[in-house]
Amino acid sequence: MTESQESSELETAMLAVYRGPLEEFVSRRDALAKELRAAKRRDDADRVKALRKPSRTAWVLDNIVHEDPASIGQLSAAISAAQTVHSGADLRAAMENVRAAIRDVAAAGARVAIRAGQPIDASALVTAVHAVIGETSAFNDLRAGRLVDVPDGGGLDILSAITISVPSSPAVAASSVVPSPRPTAAPAVTPPNVEPSVQEVARAAKEAEREIAARAELQRAEASLADAREHSLRTEDLVRDARAKLDAAERALLDAQAEAQAQRADVERVRRDSEAAAVRVRDAERAVTAARARVADNERGESGRSERR
Repeated sequence: MTESQESSELETAMLAVYRGPLEEFVSRRDALAKELRAAKRRDDADRVKALRKPSRTAWVLDNIVHEDPASIGQLSAAISAAQTVHSGADLRAAMENVRAAIRDVAAAGARVAIRAGQPIDASALVTAVHAVIGETSAFNDLRAGRLVDVPDGGGLDILSAITISVPSSPAVAASSVVPSPRPTAAPAVTPPNVEPSVQEVARAAKEAEREIAARAELQRAEASLADAREHSLRTEDLVRDARAKLDAAERALLDAQAEAQAQRADVERVRRDSEAAAVRVRDAERAVTAARARVADNERGESGRSERR
């Protein structure tokens, strides 16, 4: 096998490590590392061993790549389109396309999470996707299906590449070279569509800044909510385990009490049998004593009669 084939095979194998059930991630990773070491591929084994277990949300997003890759592709396309806008109106439309693509990805993730028995609220996934596309490296990891953690959010690295260029008109181009003459009779007329386009761009830029700030705040709030929900789920699991152990202990206690009650009944039965046996022994002893007395009396009577004869 050539080096390129080995590299391709390794990438496929590592991707498979991220695809299986989340709770089995470590066992899959370690099994692959062990297999590579057995094949004398120590560097590859060390690389696999260094793979980090993804968070629950990151794992759900990774599996969208395999379950619904079209939604990730649409998000990438929407971001690419937003990076080539030329006007404020185009910017607003492009940003709405990005938001719609994010919602589609979150909906796909919610479906993946439900099928995997790891349900996550779609709104929390919207927040997570916003954070991921805000960090270029994280978005690249997601598209590769190997995202480990959801960033804190707020960076918006990818969307920061969006630029708005206002096409220059001949009047603007001329004014940049030759100063406009002072008007003599009629007042100067503003070239059409130049100033409104600039104002539109300014408004769009301000709107984008406000939206970015609002989204960042929303991301932080929803991330806190997601953490609280996840902590609540873990707490509920602990409560269920504790209740199960308590139920088992109570059942064991009831079994022990029943066993003790049965033992007490056995002891009581043996005690009564013992007392009855003791009574029978005393009666037998009295009967023996009476019989001996009668025998003795008979013997004395026989002796007296012999002497008289």
